[in-house]
Amino acid sequence: MTGRPKSGPVLPGLELLLPDNLVANLFAVPDRTLVWSVGGKDVGMALVREQDVESHAGGTQFIERDRRWFGLARPGTAKVELVFADGTSTTSPAVNDICRLFAGSHQHDGDICLEGFQVVGYDVSVREIWRDPHPAQKPLTVTTAPS
Repeated sequence: MTGRPKSGPVLPGLELLLPDNLVANLFAVPDRTLVWSVGGKDVGMALVREQDVESHAGGTQFIERDRRWFGLARPGTAKVELVFADGTSTTSPAVNDICRLFAGSHQHDGDICLEGFQVVGYDVSVREIWRDPHPAQKPLTVTTAPS
């Protein structure tokens, strides 16, 4: 990853230990940047200014790395569900302390991006309030340039 903020302290009290040894730190500079890390290695980041969080069409910023899934959800989200292409799923509560963070791990085999998946948000009454579909992606192919 590039871009861990070089300056600006972690905002006081804004470090959370999330499931599966995932740590979320909120930096003041630049522009309220949330950095997720595992064992001191950065695995994801997002701007968490109000206009960035509110602008996500499906209601979430979502990252999946090494069977960990995490992100931040729009206001009003109490629970987030990751639904795989085969219909199985896993859930995570949304922590409201910092930008409605959620995190979990899964045991799904295969590449969820190649298969497609959905991220679904629920309110406290377990009513669906947003759905963020991620259609199956074609694998990248490497070609050589003509000589």
